[in-house]
Amino acid sequence: MINNKTSAIRPLQTDVTNLATFRAHSRGDQPCVLPREQLLERFNQVPRTLTLVHAPMGYGKTTLLRQFFAARRERRECHWLTLSEHDNDIEHFARRLDQVFAREPAEDVGHNPVERLESVLLATPFCLFLDEFEVIVNEGVLSFMRELLKRLGSDSEIVIGSRSIPAIGVPRLRAKGAVLEITAHQLSFSPEETRRLLRERAGNCLNDQQLALLQRRSGGWAAFLGLFSGTLDGPLSDEQLRQRIGAGGASMGELVSRHVLDGLTAEVKQFLADSSNLGEFDAELCDHALGRHDSRERIAYLERHQLFISRVDPGRERYRYHGLFADILKGGTGAERHRDIHRRAAQWYALHGQPVAAVNHFLQAGCAEQALRLIEQISPDLLAQGRSRLLLRWFDQLPADSVRGHRTLSLTLGWALGLGRRHSEVQQRLGALSLEAELAPAQRRECQSIRAVSLAMVDRTHESLALLDGERDLLEEAHPLHQQVMLHIIIYGQIAANDFAAARRALAQSLTVVVGGGGPRGSFTHLMANSFSAAIDLIQGRLSTALGQLSPDYAPGPPPHPLYRTGGRSLNDVTLAIALYERNELGRSQQLLSEILPLIAENGTPDQLIYAHLLMARIHLLRQEPNLANEYLDELDALSCVHDIPRLGNSAWLGRAWMAWKQGDMAGANYAYRRATAQSGQQGAGQLVAHQHEADWPALMQFRLAVEGRPGPSTLDELEKAIAVARQDGRVRRCLELQILLARAHLNLDQNDERALELLAAPLRHAIDQGYSRLFLDEGSDICRLALRWCETNRALLRNDSGHDPLLERFMAQLGQALASDTRQSQESVVLSPREIEVLALLETGMRNNEMAEKLFVSETTVRTHLRSINAKLGARSRTEAVSLARHMQLI
Repeated sequence: MINNKTSAIRPLQTDVTNLATFRAHSRGDQPCVLPREQLLERFNQVPRTLTLVHAPMGYGKTTLLRQFFAARRERRECHWLTLSEHDNDIEHFARRLDQVFAREPAEDVGHNPVERLESVLLATPFCLFLDEFEVIVNEGVLSFMRELLKRLGSDSEIVIGSRSIPAIGVPRLRAKGAVLEITAHQLSFSPEETRRLLRERAGNCLNDQQLALLQRRSGGWAAFLGLFSGTLDGPLSDEQLRQRIGAGGASMGELVSRHVLDGLTAEVKQFLADSSNLGEFDAELCDHALGRHDSRERIAYLERHQLFISRVDPGRERYRYHGLFADILKGGTGAERHRDIHRRAAQWYALHGQPVAAVNHFLQAGCAEQALRLIEQISPDLLAQGRSRLLLRWFDQLPADSVRGHRTLSLTLGWALGLGRRHSEVQQRLGALSLEAELAPAQRRECQSIRAVSLAMVDRTHESLALLDGERDLLEEAHPLHQQVMLHIIIYGQIAANDFAAARRALAQSLTVVVGGGGPRGSFTHLMANSFSAAIDLIQGRLSTALGQLSPDYAPGPPPHPLYRTGGRSLNDVTLAIALYERNELGRSQQLLSEILPLIAENGTPDQLIYAHLLMARIHLLRQEPNLANEYLDELDALSCVHDIPRLGNSAWLGRAWMAWKQGDMAGANYAYRRATAQSGQQGAGQLVAHQHEADWPALMQFRLAVEGRPGPSTLDELEKAIAVARQDGRVRRCLELQILLARAHLNLDQNDERALELLAAPLRHAIDQGYSRLFLDEGSDICRLALRWCETNRALLRNDSGHDPLLERFMAQLGQALASDTRQSQESVVLSPREIEVLALLETGMRNNEMAEKLFVSETTVRTHLRSINAKLGARSRTEAVSLARHMQLI
């Protein structure tokens, strides 16, 4: 069965499970590989989106994946990536994935690996193998993989080997039948496979009873059976067999020592033991860390004899040992030698400008002070890059009281905890810091800044603003970067309070702050000013202006600051995604959100988490993918529990309410709305929410549900009051949507098309001028028909001097496409009785009710009943419209 890990592209012919075959290698023999034919047959049936091989170590996952790899690469492009703990850094993981998929050196110049995700998905079918996936715990990387699996082309697939089931949406794929799972039970050797393995490697050395005992003790564990087969030189007595197999898996270390390591020279064993402490290594690192001068020759020897070792990446002489045996090898290094190797490795990484790796090794060496000094040097840059979770992992490895006395590091830890949404720990940490000694004024201000940011990250912006208001000197005397962050909180609060003039003044003030030497016109200040200014423009109904500020397609701008960026993508691209959605550019909006969701999962604010998931859910529903839409809402709900931010869960239920309404399920929409608002009163007392888009405004869903059916006069009054308030607050976009709902209410109440058209005139003019397509398209066919009718009637008045208005033509084309799509869907569901078809045919001729009654030999009451039924089935508002729709559906 057994084959070794390899480089990312070219599989090495190595047998990692049976280490004893080293003796065969040294004689020049070829190792015996046992094909897992039944599992290969399952894999080769129908390719699925995901193949997941999950089992504890030593069950032959990598070997099976290699056999899958060999089978699949004959049919399509295949890539291999063996993961490590370093891949929990989203940028590191994305870079490695980018290297694997690189087509040409000059391809996609200027874009980061996450941005290239779309081109990967649209390329020729591929198969990506990811081994040792159990090391991935970072939410950003897991989010990246969830997005990849959701958007994967139908002919592409991902194959994962892991010791556990990863959180990448496996239940959804199970429900769709899109995942093939292979577990430890299926990986265990059957008695017949055990017999074949022993026969091919050692001949017929055991009788049937001995084979049964071996099978019972080993449980079919591939690693143990592979090692055991290498120890057989001939027949064994029953007693010899019992002594040799011991307690099955518990004898693994003894077998490795006795039958593999003992056969090596002392020099080779020492190199194996020492270098196994390094994780990933190359010859230069080994020479420095191990105090040697022959590491290149030693590595070449190990690779030549295919002993334990595999390359980490293609085209690079960087290596690692198989995870199953790394711990066994480390046992050959004493504690003092272990610490010395890690200390020297840390020094080498520091000298070569790799401080992150240096800190990792200092921590493993137990050199807390050296690690702390290096963390202190690099933490400002890491915080600015949004890598707070990396800092938190380091601090979690340090002794509990190691930061005590290091005020700068204590504050760094506070920032990392705050940005990581761990507010209660922020409070404890800063409280302990204030008790240690009297803080300098600058440090006290920074503590308050951290508290303010931490509160904002857990959706307690009102408390954050109250804190800043009580500390008037914070904004004037804080570090420039801290000033910027606090200004953002203040601006957000002003937008939430509808004080847009004050928000714009604060934006102007932010442009005077120098951040990181960037000057008053640095990229950071411009990015944030553009983002907040665009958000205000969206709220005030200036979509075209917002797009001009946000998108390079409309107006080129400076690159974003690292604090809000991953490669070329920015957290603030959520605002751009909203603007693109409003223009009905769903593909671009979805692509943008897919690229930044991993970054949002790590560092996003509550608003960014909400809008990203709600928009993705809407887009997938509009594309007739309700299961995917629900998954995004489920993810948002889960984040609410993880981060203890109730508004995330409430918004998820608002998203479900909108989906149910859109699908015509009023009972489901009402239930979801009640769930969304059940606890909002006690949770949101004094809460400030900007509502950059009305998708997360509960009152809108309440109005939407109220106008369905036959709304009463009180609903009309409430809508008119809400429109007046929105207009007074300057929330033009909200006003437009409420006006459309008022038109729908009149349409439902008295079937009055003319009154509805009158109410739609103002929002239609604004929507056409600014490009607010989804504002009408999301409302359904009845509003779209009225909008198209109004456009046709007023087309001459709306055209410009050239006689052509591209905005109007684009808007009308989108309305027509939406209506055509609705018609196609309706055709499949509309079933008219023969008598109703007769009534429609007569109606087409222009007959009156009494004439049709006479023609059909029925009463006028019966004719009216048929007409009501026809209108209900077709969704028509009048006799003329019923005839028109019936023609489109080819019913008459």
